[in-house]
Formats: sequence, structure tokens, C-alpha cells
Amino acid sequence: MIRRFLLLAACLLLAVSTRAQQIQSHVPLSSFGQDFYLAYMPSSLDCAAITPFQSTWIVINAPYDCNVTISYFDQITGQEFTDKTYRVKAKHFVQVPVNLSNTVVHDNTGKNVNIDGEVAEYTSCHVRSDKIITVSYFSTGPDDCAMYMALPVHALGKKYVVAAAPNDDGMGGGIPRGCSGHFPAQWDPKLGIHVT
Repeated sequence: MIRRFLLLAACLLLAVSTRAQQIQSHVPLSSFGQDFYLAYMPSSLDCAAITPFQSTWIVINAPYDCNVTISYFDQITGQEFTDKTYRVKAKHFVQVPVNLSNTVVHDNTGKNVNIDGEVAEYTSCHVRSDKIITVSYFSTGPDDCAMYMALPVHALGKKYVVAAAPNDDGMGGGIPRGCSGHFPAQWDPKLGIHVT
């Protein structure tokens, strides 16, 4: 009798454990978290005339009062340093400018040296909070409107599928797509970008 009871209890525990794992695996991941990394998304139009009109922001939303720290990395040593700390009120947001001097590596002429993003470098922005928040990247300006929601570190994986607009090979007529006739620029099909 005791053996039957123990066997029944073991089977019941196994069934409950298996069902709990199935339910947990189907729960969607939340965009809330306390630890995020962001990367700068350069504009497809590289033109000095529009640079003053472009801006890049981190948008932080909070359901609770919290303290948020923005950090960057030394581009040579990789050492993390705190830039600023912000107080975010519950059910409000804070729009923080991205410090581009720490997120883009430039040469002596001011050009981005890693335009293809193929070389590992210390150029991310680290956002941490003492309570849950959501974090988005936002850029604005001529030919530079982009936005993405950053995933919290606990939700990051190893395999991604990304939906992206098709590349313009520059073989069309006249002014390439995304390039205004007001700003002199030309298309570089090898790099997939506009250059001045």
C-alpha cells in the first residue's frame, strides 16, 4: 500500500513538474528589465550639412519610481565608467541624449572607422536601473529616423531573425533613395551607404 502511494505521488509530482515547464516555456518574454545594452545606429546619409539637425536619444519608461544609471566604455581598455544617473518618476519617461563621442570610433578626419560594424569595439551604452524599466533607442533628423526597443539582458539569446528593408544597389536613376537633392552626396554600393 505504501509503495503504491509513493509511486502515485512520484508520478503526480512528475506530471505537475512537466506541466509547469510547458506553461513556463510558452510565457512571452517581457520587455521590462533592469539591465540593458544599446548600440548606435548610424544614418544611411553621411552628409556634414545635416549633422547639426540629427540627434540620438535613449528613452526610458518606468512603472515605478527608480534610479537609472547610464554608462559607457573606454574605447581602448574596455573599462566601464558611469556617465550620469537619472531619477525617473513612476509612469513617466526620461529622454537622455546618447553621448556619441563614446559610441562611435572616429579617425582624425571625423569619419567612422568601423562603418560596416565588422570589428569588435567598446562602443555600447549600458543602462541599469534599481527597478524594472523599458528602454528604447530613438534617432531623428533628415534621413535619420530610427527606433528600436532594447531587450533586457535576461531576455538575450544567441539566434535572431531580423526583418530589414532591402538594400539599394545604387543602380537606379538620378538621386539614390534616401539622398536629398539639397545635400550633395553619392552612393557607395560597396559600403551600402551615402557618402559626401
